[in-house]
Amino acid sequence: MDRDLGRHLHQRLGVVEDDLDAGPDEVVGDALGRPTGGEASSAEAMLEAFRAEFEEAGPDSARDFTRLALTLNKASLEELETRLGVVLDEFADRPHDPDGEPLGLLVAIHRLKPDQPPGSGGVAPTS
Repeated sequence: MDRDLGRHLHQRLGVVEDDLDAGPDEVVGDALGRPTGGEASSAEAMLEAFRAEFEEAGPDSARDFTRLALTLNKASLEELETRLGVVLDEFADRPHDPDGEPLGLLVAIHRLKPDQPPGSGGVAPTS
């Protein structure tokens, strides 16, 4: 994949344009989530925006939730990012459906702590 998935998602979801309009005291970060001003990363800002949109719409607004923990090598991760990018590009480039409803989508890939087993929810199993 020639571009970082985070940068791709930022561009598709319009966060880059939002950051350009941000004031000096607002959270601004680069496409990789590194802060360039303020205290929080742009990844944190995206999560907060998603959370706020979801809370505003109400718990019954959820269409689907999926959480997945994987162990991937570099080639498999790049394949996943590429395939997600293709689907996101396809839908982002489509015109709005005249009879459609507005929907939000957040896709995030993050590293787990090395000692955190996939699927543990951050809690190491005890024996």
